[in-house]
Amino acid sequence: MQYDYFNLWTTPLLVAMDEDYDSLKDKAIEQALTYYKPNYTHVAGILKDNLYESEFNFFDIAREKEFKELLYIEDRLKASFINMFLDYFKSNHYPWPGGMGDLENVNEDNIHVDFHEGWVHISEGRGSYHGTHNHPNSSWSAIYCLEVSDVAKEKGGLLQFNCPYNNMYSDAGLFFQSEYSIFELCPKNGGMFFFPSNVKHMATPYHGDRTRIIISVNMKVNIGDNNNV
Repeated sequence: MQYDYFNLWTTPLLVAMDEDYDSLKDKAIEQALTYYKPNYTHVAGILKDNLYESEFNFFDIAREKEFKELLYIEDRLKASFINMFLDYFKSNHYPWPGGMGDLENVNEDNIHVDFHEGWVHISEGRGSYHGTHNHPNSSWSAIYCLEVSDVAKEKGGLLQFNCPYNNMYSDAGLFFQSEYSIFELCPKNGGMFFFPSNVKHMATPYHGDRTRIIISVNMKVNIGDNNNV
């Protein structure tokens, strides 16, 4: 039998390591900790416990205070995203039969990425967690793992990403969705994660002894002459 098929709604999660992490970690951790305020969370406090969340002008404050290591992380996240985004789609990793359209002629000089929000999460253990959520009004989001030395399966602090399908029923015929309804990753120091902002995700309850520090950003992406970010 001849038939056509379409692999629809594939959702990429892009992962990389910052090779310069060891040279910046001590100063960057020191700088990030200056944001800390006990029992403060910027938004959606009902989804969090024992978790400090800064306001969303994290990198603006870093510029005011000339925190060079944190600004390096901002630059590293942006450059890494542009490189991986273009490589992923232009290398035909994404199973889309119509081709990449306008992306075929896009390079690092004419893709426009705006980190319009950035913040830091600081967890002191004690079951600190961030419940399931996504990020509205953004295209892609990113996570930079600044200090996750004590994160482990038995101690928590893992990243979980939820399947985007709203399944109310599952059997063997839907194995390709249900078997990966939750995708879990154990982050490493210097790890960078990039994912569409509408993907629901969470951080599992953290009981480690060391402070867990995660830097996050929301971004808007445009290509070519359409620079409306």
